[in-house]
Amino acid sequence: IPAPNLPEAPAWSSDKFLHAFQYLVFAVLFWRALAGGKRWLPQLAPKVLALWLCAQVLFSSLDELHQGWIPGRHVSLWDAVANAVGLLLGFVCVVALQARANRK
Repeated sequence: IPAPNLPEAPAWSSDKFLHAFQYLVFAVLFWRALAGGKRWLPQLAPKVLALWLCAQVLFSSLDELHQGWIPGRHVSLWDAVANAVGLLLGFVCVVALQARANRK
């Protein structure tokens, strides 16, 4: 919980990059967990991938919203955007790595 006298960070400060990186790692680890010991997941339908991405963005947005009820915390639209960007980048990384593994 941050101290009450900290200044508000700019929209794309290092804090936002940390949010994006955290959710990028979360997305990659989630996909690896779904692989169940296989190197990468089998090809999934684009609708399944889109549904997964939307569910993760919803989860990260709700996580950001619930901070409004915690003393000393605040809701930040920019944090939610950074979370979504990180999820999207993680998704792109996994798809790229999966495509590369399928070429070999």
